[in-house]
Amino acid sequence: MTIPMMRKNLSFFLTGIILTLVIIQFVQNSDKNDQKSPFEEALVTTIQEAKPLLDTYLSAPSSAKLSDSIIHTFINSYDDQFTQYFSSEELVSFQTMIEGDFEGIGAYVEDSPNGVYISGVLPDSPAQKS
Repeated sequence: MTIPMMRKNLSFFLTGIILTLVIIQFVQNSDKNDQKSPFEEALVTTIQEAKPLLDTYLSAPSSAKLSDSIIHTFINSYDDQFTQYFSSEELVSFQTMIEGDFEGIGAYVEDSPNGVYISGVLPDSPAQKS
C-alpha cells in the first residue's frame, strides 16, 4: 500500500470515528437541554483542530464516501455479526452475488491448466446467438 493511500485510509478512518462519536453523543443527548457536555466541547475542539490538518495533506472525501464511512463505523460499533451496511456499490455487488444476476456475453468460463476456455453458453445470450 502506498503512503498516499495509507494517508487517505487513515483520514477516512479518523473522520469516521470522530463523526460516529458525534452521532452517538447527539443521539444520547437529544433529550437533554442545549448545554454541551465537556466531552462534546472536547470533541468539537478536536474536530476544529484536526480538520485543517487533514485538509492540508489530503483531499476532502466526497460526501457519499464520507457518509458511507460514518454509517459503516456506526453500524460496526455495535459488534453485531448479523448487521451489515452496504454502500450503493456494495449493495449491487451483493445482490449480484446472491441473485446470480450477471452481465456479459452469456458464456460459462472455466479455468484449466491449459488456460481459460468457454465451457458452455446461456440460452438467449449473445454468445448463443453468435
